[in-house]
Amino acid sequence: MHYPLFMEILKAQATLTARYQTTVPTAIRKVLGLNANDKLEYTVDDDGRVVLTKGDPADHLDQFDQAVGEFLKFLDSEIQSNPGRLQVATKELSDRIFARVRNLPLDFDINEPLTEDA
Repeated sequence: MHYPLFMEILKAQATLTARYQTTVPTAIRKVLGLNANDKLEYTVDDDGRVVLTKGDPADHLDQFDQAVGEFLKFLDSEIQSNPGRLQVATKELSDRIFARVRNLPLDFDINEPLTEDA
């Protein structure tokens, strides 16, 4: 991506902390319409300029495996459609889940095709 007609409209500066975090300056938050927990998208062009834009909340699913993304969409849909089904994950439920997976083999190749008996 290249921005040949780069025109500076607003310039703001922030400090990068030792943990590589920063606060988006108020003027920038207002221009981008940012709120707490919004996603930010950084784009670096050929000249090394970084463009900061408000991200699309759905775009974060792209970083996951397609099956995981579809599962997350299903969960979101289910929560929206049936909020009364939500339950607290109790210790008993957690124990039951871990009891079922505790002895599963972990020495497998995720890229190896499944056999018929799997």
